[in-house]
Amino acid sequence: TDALTGLANGRTFEAALDWVWHSSQRSGEPFTLAFLDLDRFKQVNDRHGHAAGDELLRQVAATIGSQLRATDLCARLGGDEFVILLSATGEAAAQSVLGRVFDALTALLAEPWDAGVTLGAVAFTSPPENARQAVQLADALMYAGKAQGRGRMTLRVWPESAADEG
Repeated sequence: TDALTGLANGRTFEAALDWVWHSSQRSGEPFTLAFLDLDRFKQVNDRHGHAAGDELLRQVAATIGSQLRATDLCARLGGDEFVILLSATGEAAAQSVLGRVFDALTALLAEPWDAGVTLGAVAFTSPPENARQAVQLADALMYAGKAQGRGRMTLRVWPESAADEG
């Protein structure tokens, strides 16, 4: 458990992702992996102090948790980076759940913090080659959102051809 936020930590997340990835291989059920990073969090610490930044991280964790289902997992990977794992969840359900998370965080981070959130998610209709590839794809999508101007949520389907078939 992450000591500051009470969320799962990176080790717990890796174990859960490994289990979901193996389960998806066996059952064919989809899953979704989302990475999110707070925008302008360093400025929050600079303007309001580290104690306020820590309180904001706790509020972010509580806000995410209030929008997730009991079967979902949220972990803090460190600093202001979080990951959400949605087992047995395809694109439509992921869009709904993650849209609520994104909207709630956007509202929380606006005033007085002047911060934001960038979220990149991949809905896997079939498992990638390994769990590490799932992490790389979702993480890259989050960083692409940052490069495109931050404050956005991007959800992609993998493999991409699966979105074209349905």
